[in-house]
Amino acid sequence: MTGLKCPVCGEPSTGVCASCYLREHPLSIRKQGYRLCGCGLKFFKGRWYDNEEEMFKDLVVRSLKAPPGAEVRVARVQHEHAKGKTKLVADVKVSYKGAKAKEVLEWSVVPEHVTCDTCRKLGTGYFEAVLQVRTDGLDLDLDYNKLMKAEKVKGGVDHYLTSLAYAREKVNDLIRDGYLVKESSKLYGKRDGKDVYRHYFSIKSPHFGVGDFLEYGSRLVRVLELGKTVKTLDLSSGKVKSATMNKLLDSKVLATSDGVRRAIVTEVRPDGVQIMDLEDYENHDVKATDGVSQGSEVSYVVLKKKIFLI
Repeated sequence: MTGLKCPVCGEPSTGVCASCYLREHPLSIRKQGYRLCGCGLKFFKGRWYDNEEEMFKDLVVRSLKAPPGAEVRVARVQHEHAKGKTKLVADVKVSYKGAKAKEVLEWSVVPEHVTCDTCRKLGTGYFEAVLQVRTDGLDLDLDYNKLMKAEKVKGGVDHYLTSLAYAREKVNDLIRDGYLVKESSKLYGKRDGKDVYRHYFSIKSPHFGVGDFLEYGSRLVRVLELGKTVKTLDLSSGKVKSATMNKLLDSKVLATSDGVRRAIVTEVRPDGVQIMDLEDYENHDVKATDGVSQGSEVSYVVLKKKIFLI
Protein backbone atom coordinates (compact mmCIF):
# COMPACT_ATOMS: atom_id res chain seq x y z
CA MET A 1 0.00 0.00 0.00
CA THR A 2 3.08 2.31 0.27
CA GLY A 3 2.91 5.21 -2.18
CA LEU A 4 -0.86 5.23 -2.67
CA LYS A 5 -2.33 8.72 -2.87
CA CYS A 6 -5.68 10.38 -2.78
CA PRO A 7 -6.84 10.73 -6.40
CA VAL A 8 -8.27 14.17 -5.62
CA CYS A 9 -5.61 16.06 -3.65
CA GLY A 10 -2.57 13.77 -3.95
CA GLU A 11 -2.11 13.35 -0.21
CA PRO A 12 -1.05 9.86 0.98
CA SER A 13 -4.20 7.74 1.26
CA THR A 14 -5.53 4.33 0.30
CA GLY A 15 -8.34 6.07 -1.55
CA VAL A 16 -10.14 9.38 -1.37
CA CYS A 17 -8.86 11.00 1.82
CA ALA A 18 -11.23 11.94 4.60
CA SER A 19 -10.94 15.67 3.91
CA CYS A 20 -11.72 15.29 0.24
CA TYR A 21 -14.56 12.90 1.06
CA LEU A 22 -16.21 15.57 3.19
CA ARG A 23 -15.69 18.22 0.51
CA GLU A 24 -17.17 16.01 -2.22
CA HIS A 25 -20.07 14.82 -0.05
CA PRO A 26 -21.47 17.89 1.68
CA LEU A 27 -24.44 17.78 3.99
CA SER A 28 -27.83 17.86 2.34
CA ILE A 29 -31.13 19.13 3.70
CA ARG A 30 -34.43 17.29 3.78
CA LYS A 31 -36.85 20.15 4.30
CA GLN A 32 -39.35 19.43 7.03
CA GLY A 33 -42.14 21.75 8.08
CA TYR A 34 -43.81 22.43 11.40
CA ARG A 35 -47.21 23.55 12.61
CA LEU A 36 -47.85 26.87 14.31
CA CYS A 37 -50.76 27.86 16.56
CA GLY A 38 -51.77 31.48 17.11
CA CYS A 39 -50.90 31.14 20.82
CA GLY A 40 -47.25 30.49 19.91
CA LEU A 41 -47.12 26.72 20.47
CA LYS A 42 -45.35 24.80 17.73
CA PHE A 43 -45.88 21.18 16.66
CA PHE A 44 -43.16 18.99 15.18
CA LYS A 45 -42.90 15.21 14.92
CA GLY A 46 -45.76 14.34 17.26
CA ARG A 47 -45.05 16.92 19.96
CA TRP A 48 -46.16 20.43 20.92
CA TYR A 49 -43.33 22.78 21.94
CA ASP A 50 -43.59 25.95 24.00
CA ASN A 51 -39.82 26.49 23.67
CA GLU A 52 -39.17 27.44 20.06
CA GLU A 53 -35.37 27.24 20.39
CA GLU A 54 -35.68 23.59 21.39
CA MET A 55 -38.15 22.90 18.58
CA PHE A 56 -36.02 24.49 15.85
CA LYS A 57 -32.91 22.63 16.97
CA ASP A 58 -34.84 19.34 16.82
CA LEU A 59 -36.13 20.30 13.37
CA VAL A 60 -32.62 21.09 12.11
CA VAL A 61 -31.17 17.84 13.48
CA ARG A 62 -33.89 15.81 11.75
CA SER A 63 -33.52 17.79 8.50
CA LEU A 64 -29.80 17.20 7.97
CA LYS A 65 -28.64 14.27 5.87
CA ALA A 66 -25.00 13.31 6.39
CA PRO A 67 -22.83 11.27 3.99
CA PRO A 68 -22.37 7.61 4.97
CA GLY A 69 -19.96 7.17 7.87
CA ALA A 70 -19.91 10.83 8.88
CA GLU A 71 -20.94 12.19 12.26
CA VAL A 72 -22.79 15.48 12.58
CA ARG A 73 -23.18 17.86 15.52
CA VAL A 74 -25.36 20.95 15.41
CA ALA A 75 -23.49 23.68 17.29
CA ARG A 76 -25.98 26.54 16.96
CA VAL A 77 -29.33 27.29 15.36
CA GLN A 78 -30.67 30.75 14.59
CA HIS A 79 -34.13 31.50 13.27
CA GLU A 80 -35.98 34.50 11.93
CA HIS A 81 -39.67 34.88 11.08
CA ALA A 82 -40.49 37.08 8.10
CA LYS A 83 -43.17 37.20 5.41
CA GLY A 84 -44.84 33.99 6.49
CA LYS A 85 -41.59 32.00 6.44
CA THR A 86 -39.04 30.92 9.01
CA LYS A 87 -35.41 31.31 7.98
CA LEU A 88 -33.05 28.83 9.64
CA VAL A 89 -29.28 29.24 9.96
CA ALA A 90 -27.41 26.24 11.36
CA ASP A 91 -23.74 26.06 12.38
CA VAL A 92 -22.78 22.42 11.91
CA LYS A 93 -19.65 20.39 12.66
CA VAL A 94 -18.94 17.24 10.62
CA SER A 95 -16.30 14.57 11.27
CA TYR A 96 -15.21 11.57 9.18
CA LYS A 97 -12.28 9.28 9.96
CA GLY A 98 -10.47 11.95 11.92
CA ALA A 99 -11.12 14.75 9.44
CA LYS A 100 -13.31 17.63 10.61
CA ALA A 101 -15.22 20.32 8.78
CA LYS A 102 -17.55 23.19 9.62
CA GLU A 103 -20.55 24.24 7.56
CA VAL A 104 -23.12 26.99 7.79
CA LEU A 105 -26.42 26.00 6.21
CA GLU A 106 -29.36 28.27 5.47
CA TRP A 107 -32.88 27.42 4.35
CA SER A 108 -36.46 28.47 4.91
CA VAL A 109 -39.60 26.59 5.88
CA VAL A 110 -43.24 27.66 5.74
CA PRO A 111 -45.24 26.76 8.87
CA GLU A 112 -48.70 25.27 8.63
CA HIS A 113 -51.11 27.37 10.68
CA VAL A 114 -53.30 25.24 12.93
CA THR A 115 -55.18 25.49 16.24
CA CYS A 116 -53.73 23.54 19.17
CA ASP A 117 -55.95 21.41 21.40
CA THR A 118 -55.79 23.94 24.23
CA CYS A 119 -56.90 26.88 22.07
CA ARG A 120 -59.63 24.80 20.49
CA LYS A 121 -60.96 23.95 23.97
CA LEU A 122 -60.72 27.55 25.12
CA GLY A 123 -62.53 28.76 22.03
CA THR A 124 -65.48 26.45 22.61
CA GLY A 125 -65.74 27.12 26.36
CA TYR A 126 -64.54 23.62 27.16
CA PHE A 127 -63.36 22.88 30.69
CA GLU A 128 -62.69 19.77 32.74
CA ALA A 129 -62.27 21.19 36.24
CA VAL A 130 -63.11 24.22 38.35
CA LEU A 131 -60.97 25.50 41.22
CA GLN A 132 -63.44 27.24 43.55
CA VAL A 133 -61.25 29.52 45.66
CA ARG A 134 -62.98 30.72 48.82
CA THR A 135 -60.13 32.41 50.63
CA ASP A 136 -58.49 35.83 50.35
CA GLY A 137 -54.99 36.51 49.08
CA LEU A 138 -54.40 33.17 47.36
CA ASP A 139 -52.35 33.44 44.15
CA LEU A 140 -52.73 30.20 42.18
CA ASP A 141 -50.09 31.20 39.61
CA LEU A 142 -52.04 29.43 36.87
CA ASP A 143 -50.86 28.60 33.36
CA TYR A 144 -53.15 30.81 31.31
CA ASN A 145 -52.93 28.42 28.38
CA LYS A 146 -55.00 26.06 30.55
CA LEU A 147 -57.36 28.68 32.00
CA MET A 148 -60.65 28.94 30.10
CA LYS A 149 -61.96 31.75 32.31
CA ALA A 150 -61.95 33.14 35.85
CA GLU A 151 -65.27 34.24 37.29
CA LYS A 152 -65.89 36.27 40.45
CA VAL A 153 -68.61 34.74 42.61
CA LYS A 154 -69.91 35.32 46.11
CA GLY A 155 -67.09 34.51 48.51
CA GLY A 156 -64.29 34.14 45.98
CA VAL A 157 -63.30 33.24 42.41
CA ASP A 158 -63.98 30.21 40.22
CA HIS A 159 -61.16 29.22 37.86
CA TYR A 160 -62.25 27.06 34.90
CA LEU A 161 -59.42 24.82 33.64
CA THR A 162 -59.21 22.81 30.42
CA SER A 163 -57.14 20.02 32.00
CA LEU A 164 -58.18 17.85 34.95
CA ALA A 165 -54.61 16.58 35.32
CA TYR A 166 -53.32 20.15 35.63
CA ALA A 167 -56.07 20.97 38.14
CA ARG A 168 -55.01 18.02 40.31
CA GLU A 169 -51.39 19.22 40.22
CA LYS A 170 -52.43 22.61 41.57
CA VAL A 171 -54.74 21.03 44.17
CA ASN A 172 -51.97 18.75 45.45
CA ASP A 173 -49.70 21.79 45.86
CA LEU A 174 -52.42 23.58 47.83
CA ILE A 175 -52.97 20.59 50.12
CA ARG A 176 -49.24 20.48 50.84
CA ASP A 177 -49.45 24.18 51.76
CA GLY A 178 -52.20 23.50 54.29
CA TYR A 179 -55.33 24.48 52.38
CA LEU A 180 -58.56 22.53 52.76
CA VAL A 181 -59.81 20.97 49.53
CA LYS A 182 -63.07 19.13 48.86
CA GLU A 183 -63.74 17.47 45.50
CA SER A 184 -67.06 16.82 43.79
CA SER A 185 -68.04 15.93 40.22
CA LYS A 186 -70.97 16.31 37.85
CA LEU A 187 -71.84 14.23 34.80
CA TYR A 188 -71.10 16.30 31.70
CA GLY A 189 -71.80 13.89 28.85
CA LYS A 190 -70.41 10.85 27.09
CA ARG A 191 -67.30 10.23 25.05
CA ASP A 192 -66.74 6.97 23.18
CA GLY A 193 -69.67 5.51 25.11
CA LYS A 194 -68.20 6.40 28.51
CA ASP A 195 -69.50 8.92 31.05
CA VAL A 196 -67.51 12.17 31.18
CA TYR A 197 -67.46 14.19 34.40
CA ARG A 198 -66.46 17.73 35.30
CA HIS A 199 -64.65 18.04 38.61
CA TYR A 200 -65.05 20.82 41.15
CA PHE A 201 -62.51 21.58 43.88
CA SER A 202 -63.59 23.78 46.79
CA ILE A 203 -60.52 25.48 48.27
CA LYS A 204 -60.57 27.14 51.70
CA SER A 205 -58.07 28.18 54.33
CA PRO A 206 -58.22 26.41 57.69
CA HIS A 207 -59.82 28.45 60.48
CA PHE A 208 -56.38 28.89 62.07
CA GLY A 209 -52.98 30.08 60.92
CA VAL A 210 -49.31 29.90 61.86
CA GLY A 211 -48.80 31.35 65.33
CA ASP A 212 -52.35 30.71 66.54
CA PHE A 213 -53.04 28.95 69.84
CA LEU A 214 -55.49 26.05 69.63
CA GLU A 215 -57.42 23.80 71.94
CA TYR A 216 -58.31 20.36 70.71
CA GLY A 217 -59.24 17.54 73.02
CA SER A 218 -57.36 18.16 76.24
CA ARG A 219 -54.34 19.71 74.52
CA LEU A 220 -53.28 23.32 74.17
CA VAL A 221 -50.88 23.89 71.27
CA ARG A 222 -49.37 26.62 69.12
CA VAL A 223 -49.32 26.22 65.33
CA LEU A 224 -45.76 26.30 64.00
CA GLU A 225 -46.17 25.15 60.40
CA LEU A 226 -49.10 24.44 58.08
CA GLY A 227 -49.34 21.56 55.62
CA LYS A 228 -51.16 18.31 55.09
CA THR A 229 -49.60 17.56 58.47
CA VAL A 230 -49.56 20.49 60.90
CA LYS A 231 -46.53 21.01 63.15
CA THR A 232 -47.47 22.24 66.64
CA LEU A 233 -45.85 23.09 69.96
CA ASP A 234 -47.49 21.41 72.94
CA LEU A 235 -47.64 24.17 75.56
CA SER A 236 -47.76 21.78 78.51
CA SER A 237 -44.79 19.58 77.58
CA GLY A 238 -42.85 21.99 75.38
CA LYS A 239 -42.49 19.27 72.75
CA VAL A 240 -42.99 19.76 69.02
CA LYS A 241 -45.62 17.38 67.69
CA SER A 242 -47.46 16.81 64.41
CA ALA A 243 -51.16 16.39 63.78
CA THR A 244 -53.12 15.81 60.59
CA MET A 245 -55.11 18.74 59.25
CA ASN A 246 -58.30 16.69 59.55
CA LYS A 247 -57.65 16.11 63.24
CA LEU A 248 -57.49 19.86 63.87
CA LEU A 249 -60.65 20.83 61.98
CA ASP A 250 -62.67 20.72 65.20
CA SER A 251 -60.10 22.67 67.20
CA LYS A 252 -60.88 26.02 68.81
CA VAL A 253 -58.71 29.11 68.37
CA LEU A 254 -58.03 30.51 71.85
CA ALA A 255 -55.66 33.29 70.77
CA THR A 256 -53.65 34.57 67.81
CA SER A 257 -50.10 35.87 67.69
CA ASP A 258 -51.49 39.26 68.74
CA GLY A 259 -52.19 37.74 72.15
CA VAL A 260 -48.49 37.19 72.86
CA ARG A 261 -47.11 39.64 75.45
CA ARG A 262 -43.61 40.57 76.61
CA ALA A 263 -42.44 40.40 80.24
CA ILE A 264 -39.30 40.39 82.34
CA VAL A 265 -38.43 37.76 84.94
CA THR A 266 -38.31 39.48 88.34
CA GLU A 267 -37.85 36.45 90.60
CA VAL A 268 -36.82 32.83 90.23
CA ARG A 269 -38.06 30.39 92.88
CA PRO A 270 -37.79 26.59 93.23
CA ASP A 271 -41.45 26.16 92.31
CA GLY A 272 -41.57 28.72 89.48
CA VAL A 273 -40.91 32.31 88.49
CA GLN A 274 -42.51 35.73 88.79
CA ILE A 275 -42.76 37.89 85.69
CA MET A 276 -43.70 41.53 85.18
CA ASP A 277 -45.62 42.56 82.07
CA LEU A 278 -43.71 45.23 80.15
CA GLU A 279 -46.87 47.09 79.16
CA ASP A 280 -49.11 47.21 82.24
CA TYR A 281 -46.37 46.29 84.77
CA GLU A 282 -48.57 43.69 86.47
CA ASN A 283 -46.85 40.75 88.16
CA HIS A 284 -47.75 37.15 87.40
CA ASP A 285 -46.66 33.90 89.00
CA VAL A 286 -45.76 31.07 86.64
CA LYS A 287 -45.18 27.48 87.71
CA ALA A 288 -41.72 25.90 87.42
CA THR A 289 -40.05 26.70 84.10
CA ASP A 290 -36.62 25.40 83.09
CA GLY A 291 -33.99 27.59 81.51
CA VAL A 292 -35.32 30.96 82.73
CA SER A 293 -33.05 33.35 84.65
CA GLN A 294 -33.81 36.48 86.63
CA GLY A 295 -33.72 39.63 84.53
CA SER A 296 -34.31 37.83 81.22
CA GLU A 297 -37.05 38.95 78.85
CA VAL A 298 -39.69 36.36 77.97
CA SER A 299 -42.87 36.02 75.91
CA TYR A 300 -46.08 34.68 77.39
CA VAL A 301 -49.72 34.09 76.58
CA VAL A 302 -52.78 33.66 78.78
CA LEU A 303 -55.01 30.74 77.79
CA LYS A 304 -58.00 29.59 79.86
CA LYS A 305 -56.78 31.76 82.76
CA LYS A 306 -53.40 30.03 82.75
CA ILE A 307 -50.06 31.62 81.81
CA PHE A 308 -47.70 29.86 79.40
CA LEU A 309 -44.18 31.04 78.63
CA ILE A 310 -43.34 30.55 74.96
